[in-house]
Amino acid sequence: MAYLSHVKVQVTASRKNVNLVLIYGITQHPMMLLTNKEIKCKDDVIKVAKCYFSRWRIEEYFRAKKQIFKFENFRVRKLKSIRFLNILMTLCMAFLAHISMKKDTSMLKVKIIEKADPIKQYEAY
Repeated sequence: MAYLSHVKVQVTASRKNVNLVLIYGITQHPMMLLTNKEIKCKDDVIKVAKCYFSRWRIEEYFRAKKQIFKFENFRVRKLKSIRFLNILMTLCMAFLAHISMKKDTSMLKVKIIEKADPIKQYEAY
């Protein structure tokens, strides 16, 4: 269970007031989110937290693309090519997620895992 609170603060480098949203109960220390969104009620605080967590999932998705699948190592010259590679990688990630979530062990799943050279040893279900 998480607890939320907020307080108006002023960042030293700026003269504008911003809101500091504190989230307790998820990590050992309170999570601190700074936002320029206006907070008038409890629902506004919840919206800021939900927006942050949604954004965090997106950031983790792109981090996985860049680190696990080495997306930054692809060399292309045109934006159209980058977009095509991004779509192709997204489809591959969706396919792998779909295959890995199946409980039955198909030959395709076994072969993919063998070729992937996993860190952990794969055990068939």
